[in-house]
Amino acid sequence: MSNKFRGFILYTLIAGILAGGFSFGSDHLPYVGKNIPFVYSVYVYLVVTINSLAFWFVLSMIPGFVYAVNLKESVIFGCIAAVTAITFYLVIGEYFGDMFRTYNYNWYVPSALGGMIGGATGYFAKRNKDVLLILIPGFLLQLLRNGTDSWNNGIGMAHNLTICIMILILSIYIIRIRMNKSHETVS
Repeated sequence: MSNKFRGFILYTLIAGILAGGFSFGSDHLPYVGKNIPFVYSVYVYLVVTINSLAFWFVLSMIPGFVYAVNLKESVIFGCIAAVTAITFYLVIGEYFGDMFRTYNYNWYVPSALGGMIGGATGYFAKRNKDVLLILIPGFLLQLLRNGTDSWNNGIGMAHNLTICIMILILSIYIIRIRMNKSHETVS
């Protein structure tokens, strides 16, 4: 087995366990009051952030960007990464509750489609960094999905600020790449 496939398998297992575990934790958070310990607030922030649509999309982009050598491989790798993550989510849910009976596998099709699109986006981003602009509407969609109520508590505010910072960093990165390209063409 080549190093590429070993790396992809290792990434898929680690990312799948983390995404599935933290997403299950996010779906089963008790009410978070004002006086919670700092360590618990970090945990709550992580589970809420990792359970976002934007994070899962980026999770499926990485195999297409790092491991794939063509578009077909990137689509397959992104799909495998997303389906693995949702499988870990459901398995962890079954272990700690009645997740399979509750969700009836309804998450596999959207996860597979999102993984395929994410993997393809990662592959195209390797060739042209402007493709990363597709993430900005996704991040904005996540902010809209969170709603205005999410700004009323510390965890929601931290999550929303993280998304805003990601939009800002991504925008600066794209602008910097475009400026470098324009300087190269002038020279």
